This record gives sequence, C-alpha cells and structure tokens, in this order.
Amino acid sequence: MMTEKLQTALNDQLNAELWSSNLYLSIAFHMEKMGYNGLCCKFKKMAQKETDDACEIASYLAKKGCDAKIDKINVVPTDWGTAV
Repeated sequence: MMTEKLQTALNDQLNAELWSSNLYLSIAFHMEKMGYNGLCCKFKKMAQKETDDACEIASYLAKKGCDAKIDKINVVPTDWGTAV
C-alpha cells in the first residue's frame, strides 16, 4: 500500500509533466508559425516525452492500486517572440 503523501506527490508530478507538455507545444506552435520547422519538430518531441512520463507515472499508480488524478492544468505562456 502506498502512503497518501506519496500518492499526492506522484499525482502532483503527473500534472507537472502534463503542464510541461503543454508548454512545449505552445513553443512548438509558435516556432511553426515563425517558419522554424526544425525547432517546431524538436519541441513537439519534447512535449511527447513529457506526456509519456505522465503516462508512466499513471501506470505506476495503477499497478499500486491507486488513482491517477489529472487536475486542472494551468495556462502556459503563448508569447515567445523570436527564436533568435
């Protein structure tokens, strides 16, 4: 059995990973708009890695008989300026 404190910490991390994924997607979409397709691709891959990490945490919680709790994900910045 997992302690409540550990469950909370893992769920907090799961949600932090999802926020980071959204952050990287925000950057990727901006880079694509600016014509930096290589950077766009890189940031999309980084976003996927964060999502994968969140899924691994959720799977670990499930294996331990705990719930993965996705909370409200805070808004990420959208104004990134130039890549230079």
